[in-house]
Amino acid sequence: MATRGFPNQIPEFNGSSWSSWVGRLQFYFEANNITDPPLKRANLLTLCGEQTYDTVCALIQPSTPAAVSYDDIIAALQKHYDPRPSEVYSRARFQRRDQLEGETVSAYIAALKRLAAHCNFGTLITTATGQERDAASSANPTMLPLDVMLRDRFVCGLCDESLQQRMFAEKDLTFNKAYDITVRAESAGHQQREIRRNTEPVHQTSNQ
Repeated sequence: MATRGFPNQIPEFNGSSWSSWVGRLQFYFEANNITDPPLKRANLLTLCGEQTYDTVCALIQPSTPAAVSYDDIIAALQKHYDPRPSEVYSRARFQRRDQLEGETVSAYIAALKRLAAHCNFGTLITTATGQERDAASSANPTMLPLDVMLRDRFVCGLCDESLQQRMFAEKDLTFNKAYDITVRAESAGHQQREIRRNTEPVHQTSNQ
């Protein structure tokens, strides 16, 4: 068997999110110490499912799966299932993304980062102190810095106008600072509402 009886096999690809599935496949290889390219190819073609296997065969014609490397098969499937969208289109979607009603700050940030993935803004990296900075844009001055783009879209898209005004008044506002301020404000708001809910029954009882 191609999988050699490895435990915890991942479910076959269902056609919904190729990048997510292939990410899980990489962790499957890591968990089972699978590093040999032919063995990685065998596991890929075994685990991906019949429909995806047929797609592989169609994409690499006139070659056969046994004659094509693991990396080339992955590249063909990536191009087929998850083609890179237009940079202009990706940036338009990013710039139009506002915080949704009831959406948490963390969820909003996660959505913006997903949209920014294909915008060619650069890449945020985490330093030893835990702070994020943009490495790519510092190496390439013509590239839009991701941290600045995230900060601007994040602040401009906030639902809370009073919090937004506070951001506009902040001097030297960074993305991390904007995120910390909004998270603390969101947490304080939740705590305030919880206190009000807990004190309302007491007031009602005392008035009876």
